[in-house]
This record gives sequence, C-alpha cells and structure tokens, in this order.
Amino acid sequence: MKLALTPIVERLRDQGLTQVQGVLELGRQDAPPRTLPAFYVVPVSERGAANALDVARDQAIDCEFAVLLVVDGARRNEAGIADAVQVEGERVKDALVGWAHPAASRACGFSRASLGSASGPVVTWDMRFTARYHLRRNS
Repeated sequence: MKLALTPIVERLRDQGLTQVQGVLELGRQDAPPRTLPAFYVVPVSERGAANALDVARDQAIDCEFAVLLVVDGARRNEAGIADAVQVEGERVKDALVGWAHPAASRACGFSRASLGSASGPVVTWDMRFTARYHLRRNS
C-alpha cells in the first residue's frame, strides 16, 4: 500500500487519541490492551480505476484502511459499550474525514463501520476509510 500508515497513526495521536498503534503491534497482541479504548490502524485493500492515458500511466488508486476501535466489554453494561463505541468512533471520524494523507490526492472519507468482535473481555468496532492517490508515469 503506497499510503503509509504512520501519518494516519500520527494524525489520530495529534487529535488526542493516545492509544493508537499500527498493524504490527496488533499482530503481536496475545492479550487485550491494558489501556482502553485502544485504536489500531490496519491496511485493508487498494482498488485501481482504469488508466486514463493510452501511452503513459495515470491511474487513480483508492486505498481502504481500517481503524479498529477496542473498548472494554467486560466491565460495562450493553448501553455503556454502545456509548463508548459511539463516542470514540466519532472522535476517529472527526480526526480523519476531510484530512488529507500527505501522499494522497484528496481527503480521506468514511466508508463504513461494523462489529469486528464481541467475544472475550473487549469489543472491537471496525471503521473503514478511503483515501485516493494517483499512479503516474510518462511513457
């Protein structure tokens, strides 16, 4: 994925979300995070549009990435979990929607969100975002 995750992690941290990590840290988790809520930035996919030129390359690439929001599911009632997901999810959207990744050609947009996991002591909310860049080369 051409759009590095580090600027996304830094943007979230700059906006006050302190427990933000990347995909490598998520892969090393063998237990729930100690401090919640926690956020993990994960690459998901890239989709390319048709090349706009015949003899060169100008192709729009849409990158999808996820921010996995992890909240405490063990010590809260259902309403408390839903409230935490709503509040923290809005903070993530406020930080990313309309922000332009340094390597992107336009601002990030929100795509969708869904329940990632509700088993064990945590609940994970999977929030998806897209950003576009252009793959260009002359001849």
